[in-house]
Amino acid sequence: MSKKCTFIGNSNITPSEIIISKAKAIVIDLIEKHNVTIFYCGGYSTFNSIMAQHINSLRNKYKNINHFILHHILTNIHFPTLIKIYMTK
Repeated sequence: MSKKCTFIGNSNITPSEIIISKAKAIVIDLIEKHNVTIFYCGGYSTFNSIMAQHINSLRNKYKNINHFILHHILTNIHFPTLIKIYMTK
């Protein structure tokens, strides 16, 4: 059975290279050792963008992974915030 993983970073900070390199290694470990095949990334922060690009780059090697980007859509109604999901190709 496949598993899912979500990456959502803080919109106010840019992560260091150490954090990014560790996160990238974790993604490969999740794919190879823990059968994670579906990844969701937030669509707002620098961290989210970096992780989305990294996961997308791995799709050539790992054909079975899927990657989705989550975007918040603000409405005139304060609650709830809707989420729009895009599948990357």
